[in-house]
Amino acid sequence: MDKARVRDYVFERKPENVPPDALDAALDSNYPEYDWDRGNLPQFARACMQLAWRFVVYAAQAQSRPDTATAPPLPLLQPDILRSDYLAEKIRPAVEQLRRELFGRSAPPFPAYEDAAQWLEHTAAEQEAAAQAKSQMRQALEQTIVEKLEKYQVQTGEGYQVPFLVNLLEYAKPGRDWVHRVHAWGRTSLATLAQTSRTLADATGFSQASVVAYILADIPPLLASLRIGFSSGYSNDFQSFAARRPLSCIRPMSLMLNCGRSVNTSAEHGARRKRGH
Repeated sequence: MDKARVRDYVFERKPENVPPDALDAALDSNYPEYDWDRGNLPQFARACMQLAWRFVVYAAQAQSRPDTATAPPLPLLQPDILRSDYLAEKIRPAVEQLRRELFGRSAPPFPAYEDAAQWLEHTAAEQEAAAQAKSQMRQALEQTIVEKLEKYQVQTGEGYQVPFLVNLLEYAKPGRDWVHRVHAWGRTSLATLAQTSRTLADATGFSQASVVAYILADIPPLLASLRIGFSSGYSNDFQSFAARRPLSCIRPMSLMLNCGRSVNTSAEHGARRKRGH
């Protein structure tokens, strides 16, 4: 099928918040491999919209890293997408379990990501207001805990760390280039969403924002593209060590990528990013 005609059809159905360059990239990625004998234009358009949203969330996460905000993320190749699809399917049971817990069914709760983002922001505003209504009681409890910790330090001579942590939920806001964050209070639905999405992100190397999009709108997450190259710039000591030791004997090591995330490499699992470093 003529690509120009396909592009016109897809762009006529483009949601307002999907950037044209993301949709173009999705079309270019899907078009060469698409089986037109088994598929049709509406199915192809839906596949392009989903992949475009995956690119949008991926780019927003990369742009939100202060150490890489001025550098574009590495381009995604087909093996990167396949690797991401594989891991997304591995965590699908956990994703569906969380949907049942929060929404009562395993199917995606929102048909479009814009709807998911609106629900998230509306829910965050409601839960923020409820939390602020109890702010005086919370502050009094925190003060009591701090006083007891100080008393513990005086009596034992040991230090302490203040145990109050801010629970943040990251998501990609449609129409914006940056990941946004909202507070997740107490044992609310957003707190559960934040905890589970963070756990799944840590286990896979996906960003939390991309896992949230997967849970709410069934947009599979994408891993950062990984390229490892060796040059003659390594020291003689390293080259001698590498020559003596097979790769399987080398412990997993952390490699910094230009996308601002680090990954673990090991013989059992080709390349996984380690969140937060």
